[in-house]
Amino acid sequence: MRLLIPLFSPTMGTWGGLTRVLAITEAARAAGHEVAFCASGYLETVLRQRGYTVYSVPATTMFGLPHSLSRLIERRSQQIAPPVKAGRSIGNFWFVLWLAGFARGQYLKRLVAAELKAVADFKPDALFTDLDPGAFLLRQITGLPMGCNYQDI
Repeated sequence: MRLLIPLFSPTMGTWGGLTRVLAITEAARAAGHEVAFCASGYLETVLRQRGYTVYSVPATTMFGLPHSLSRLIERRSQQIAPPVKAGRSIGNFWFVLWLAGFARGQYLKRLVAAELKAVADFKPDALFTDLDPGAFLLRQITGLPMGCNYQDI
């Protein structure tokens, strides 16, 4: 079986569900299956360094801003403590998508287009994702079966 894994690749530097995805990836490879990823940014770099096949997707930016402004906000945000009291939430998944620039329609179009190219090249039998919003659209477009770490959107 060939498994394509589009990853949630936010710009702000989180491994998120990647550790669970890597465990699934290693189990699939040990069972003789082929695995490839769709990723951007630091996740793409790390996965390539570890010898995985990775299809590039468009990089995200904070709030969908130009890359240079996004990097400034990201660096600044890492220097201050979040104004959230212990035991309180800072928001939900939709807020994270907005913050990470995924909620922009043009970005989602470019993301899905890149993932469709990966499907055409890799020819997977199934999809798996940690939380990539493009993967859910990809599943609807291609009809490929998909599993995910988190609840379906």
